[in-house]
Amino acid sequence: MVTSLINTALSICSLLPSLSKTFSKWFSNNDVRSVSKILTELAKSVTESDSEKDALEKLHRDPKLLYSLQETIIKTEAEIERTLVNDRQNARNRDVSLSTNGVRNMRADAMVLVATLGLVLCLIFIAKFQKDIPGEIIGIVSTVAGIFGACLKDAYSFEFGTSRNSFRDKSSCNLHSD
Repeated sequence: MVTSLINTALSICSLLPSLSKTFSKWFSNNDVRSVSKILTELAKSVTESDSEKDALEKLHRDPKLLYSLQETIIKTEAEIERTLVNDRQNARNRDVSLSTNGVRNMRADAMVLVATLGLVLCLIFIAKFQKDIPGEIIGIVSTVAGIFGACLKDAYSFEFGTSRNSFRDKSSCNLHSD
C-alpha cells in the first residue's frame, strides 16, 4: 500500500513538473508517506476516481483534469501558506497583548537567552580547544553552534521580520521616509 502511494505520487510529480518546487517543499517538511497520501487523495478527488490507478489513467488521458489537479495543488499550497502566516501573526498579537498588559514573555526571553548562551559557549569551546581536540569534535560543536545560531535567526525573524501578507497591506509596512 505505501509503495503504491509513493509510486502514484511520483507519477503525479512527473505529470506536473512545473510544480516541482512545491513538491520538493512538501517532501522536505513532511514524511514521504503523508505527502504521497495527500497528492494521491487530491488526484482521486479531482478525477472522481476510487483507485490510484484509475486516477492516473484519467490524468494521462485528459489534460483538463491535469490542469484542474494543478489548480487544486496551488490552492492547497496557498491555504497552507495562509495558515502559517496567520499562526505567526497570532503569536505576534499574543506578544503585543502581553506587553500591553505589562507582562513579560518569560518563555521567549528564556529561549533567546539559552540560544545565545549556547552559541557563545560553543564558540568559546572551539576557540579555546581548537588545537587540543580532534577535528570531528570541532565539527560536532560547530554544528551545534549552527543550530543555536538558527534559533537566534528565527527569534529575530519573528520579532523584526514581516508576515508575507503584510506586503499586500501598505498600512502595516514599517518603512520610514526620513
